Amino acid sequence: MLTRRWIASFVALVAILSLLAACGPTPTPEVIEKVVKETVVVEKEVEVTKVVEVEKEVVITPTPVPVARPGDIVIKAMGYGGPSDVTRVTNLQEAAGRLNKKFKKEEKDIHIVLEVSEFETAGDQDGFRQRFVLACKAGTAPCIRTFSYTEIPEWVEAGYIISLDEYIEQYPDVFGDTIPALWDAVTWKGKRYGVLQDTEVRVIFYRKDKLKELGWSDAEIEALPQKVIDGEFTLDDLVAVAKESVEKGVTKWGIYHRPSKGNTFLHPYLAYGGTLQNPDTGKLVLDESAALGNLEFHYNICQEAKVTPPEITSYGWRDGIHPAVVMGDTLFWFGGTWHWAEYQRVDYGQGTWTADDMKELFGVMLYPAAEKGGKPVSSSNPYVYMISSSCQNPDIAFQVIAEASSPDLVVKHALKSGHLAWRKAALEVDEYKADEFTSSVTPYLEYTSFMPAHPMWNDYLTTWYNTIQGVELGEMTPEEALDFLKSELQATIGDELEVVP
Repeated sequence: MLTRRWIASFVALVAILSLLAACGPTPTPEVIEKVVKETVVVEKEVEVTKVVEVEKEVVITPTPVPVARPGDIVIKAMGYGGPSDVTRVTNLQEAAGRLNKKFKKEEKDIHIVLEVSEFETAGDQDGFRQRFVLACKAGTAPCIRTFSYTEIPEWVEAGYIISLDEYIEQYPDVFGDTIPALWDAVTWKGKRYGVLQDTEVRVIFYRKDKLKELGWSDAEIEALPQKVIDGEFTLDDLVAVAKESVEKGVTKWGIYHRPSKGNTFLHPYLAYGGTLQNPDTGKLVLDESAALGNLEFHYNICQEAKVTPPEITSYGWRDGIHPAVVMGDTLFWFGGTWHWAEYQRVDYGQGTWTADDMKELFGVMLYPAAEKGGKPVSSSNPYVYMISSSCQNPDIAFQVIAEASSPDLVVKHALKSGHLAWRKAALEVDEYKADEFTSSVTPYLEYTSFMPAHPMWNDYLTTWYNTIQGVELGEMTPEEALDFLKSELQATIGDELEVVP
C-alpha cells in the first residue's frame, strides 16, 4: 500500500527530474553527472507492516542533447572513468558540434546528435561490461564505446566491435602521428579495432608532509623518485617506511591500493620478474616464482607489517579510498596520474586543491623494484574508442571520433583528467608542454608496460584479484594461495595458459 509520505517523496523526485529535463541548454562537463542524496521511505504490507529507511544515491544522468529531429543521425556513446574523465564523452559532443557547423557551412544536409547513453564513474567495471554485452546481443549497443584496450580481443572474438582500418586510413593527418608503440594496444590478429583516446602511467603517490614528520629532509623527499629509478629504494624499503609511519602514529595506515580489480595488483609480480604473456604463442603466462613474490607482498602488507587494511577490497572509491588519501590517513597511495587531476576537481573532504597544493603535499614515483639495483615498474592502460557492430552509421561515428582526436581536444582531456597525450601534434601544444606535472611524469613511459591483449585477460585478472583478496584477509597463506591461483587459472583458461616455475 502506498502512503501519502511515499507519494510525496515520489512527486518531489518527479519534479526534480522535470526541472532537469526543462533546463534547455546542453549541460557542461561539470554537470553531466549529478548525484543527489536522498532518504527514501518505503512501506510494505506483509505479515507485519514496517517502515524501512534506506539511504541511497540516485544518479541522474540527463541526456545532454536536444531531442533528435527527423533526419538527424543519432550516434550514441558510452564511457567509463572517474569524475575528472568526463571529457571522454563530452569531447565527442564537442566534436559533433564542430562537424555540424562544418556541414552547415558546406550546405550538407547532415546533422549529428551525439547522445551519451552512459558514463560510469562508480568503478563498476563488471556491470559496465555486462550492460554492453546485453546491448550487443540485442543489437542496440551504442555506436561508440570508450574503455580499456584490453577488451578488444574479447569483443572481436564475440563479434561485438568492428575493424577500423579502412576508416583510420581515411584520416592520415589525424592518426598518422599516433605514437607508434601505442598501435599495438588496439591491434588484434593484424587488424586495428580501436584508436587511442588517452594513455597514462600508474604511479605511487607519497605524502611529503608525513615524510617530514618522520624526519626526512626536503632534499631526501625530492630525491625519492630518482632513488626508485636507480633501484636504491625497493619494495621492502617501501613497506619498512610505511610500517615506521604507522608505528610512530604519523599516519593511520602506510599503504593504500585500489579496492577493485586492476593492473596495479600485478605490479609486484612484474617487479619479481614475472611475465604475463608469451610473445611467441600469445598465451597468458603464470610465473610461479614471481606469483609467490606478489602474494607474499600482499600478505605482508595486510597480515604481517599491517600497513594496509585487510578488508580494503571492500572499500568504496568515493567514500573509502579517496577520502583517506586526501586526509593524510595513508603514507603511500598506489594510484595513477589521473588522480593528480581528480583531487583538484573533486572534494573528498579537504575541498578541491590547486596544482600548487598538490605539489606541496604529494610526490609521485614509479613502483619500486623487488631487489636492489633492479628496475622500477609501472603499467599503462590506454583508453580507446571502439565502434560496435550494432552501429548503423559507423562512418559518421568514426568521423566524430576523428574530430574528437584534434590536438586541442586531446590536450583538453589530458590536462583536465591527468592523462597523457597519445599523438605527436598534441605533445607540441603549448598548454601541454607548459604543464609541470605532465612534463614530469611523461618520462615514466620509459618504464611502463601494457597488459596482455587476450580474449581471456579479464578472467585472468579476476582470478588474480580474488586470490589476492583471500591472502589479504588472511584466509590463505601465500603458498596456499599460489596453489589456488594455479588451479583456478588452469580450470578457467585451460590451454591458453602457460605455467612456468
